[in-house]
Amino acid sequence: MFIGIIILVNILYRSARKNVKSTSTILPQLGLRQHATPVDKELYLLMEEMDHLLEDIRITDVQTKIMEDYQLSLQEWESSWFEWKRTVLMFSIIKPTSIISPLILDIWQTVLDQADDKQWLLERFPSLEQGNTKEQAWFGLFYLWLFQPTSYSKRIWEETLRKPLAKSWIQDFEQGAIEEIEERYFHFMERTAHIKVWRITDAFIHIIKKHLRRLHHHIKRYGSDPAKFYKHTRKKMRSSLMVILYESVYQYEQYPSPRLSRSVEQLTFVQRKKEE
Repeated sequence: MFIGIIILVNILYRSARKNVKSTSTILPQLGLRQHATPVDKELYLLMEEMDHLLEDIRITDVQTKIMEDYQLSLQEWESSWFEWKRTVLMFSIIKPTSIISPLILDIWQTVLDQADDKQWLLERFPSLEQGNTKEQAWFGLFYLWLFQPTSYSKRIWEETLRKPLAKSWIQDFEQGAIEEIEERYFHFMERTAHIKVWRITDAFIHIIKKHLRRLHHHIKRYGSDPAKFYKHTRKKMRSSLMVILYESVYQYEQYPSPRLSRSVEQLTFVQRKKEE
């Protein structure tokens, strides 16, 4: 009897931990995915740099205004602030793209408005200004590579993640030299000179080039039919990056297909059923 109770308690404990992890919209270390050790090291240095700068910002003032303007609950505010910090980290690495979410932009503007020295802040934080709308989809791709999304991520970035990658972007990453790609799509701010950001950008470029080679090899062997792609890639190549690349290259006019929407949902986001 006693042993049975212990087993039951352990099962319930593990189940509770799993559910908390699944439904959480705020993850430790910004929910950074694990990459190669050198890449992770530089990402954590960037995150620490950002947290250090945020010490001089009156976050409670930002919170009060945004919660009032958008009628957010405390949990929604915390999730929004979490996504904003992720965005700032990303824009410490990539050049601005078009951001769909006005909430993220308003948080940034509010941070600037309450700053005692706005110019000081602008010099130390990356710009969140609007960039090229045609290239907004690669923001989503880079986001999925960096972070483990949550259900709130989908709420904020769903429109962006539903945009196909620009054909010019795919061509640049497929045919361009690493140095050329870095110059066009990434930037290394002076304030992060002590951080080897190139390790992060190199890793991302290499993985995209590798995925594109594998994708073309698959198409050459099996054809571009979606049913065959999903059938033959179920285990070997079924990743969120590969799915987005495949449909951006070979199903551009139909993007996003219902199959892609379901696949990206399953691969990258917490299923809503677990939250209900």
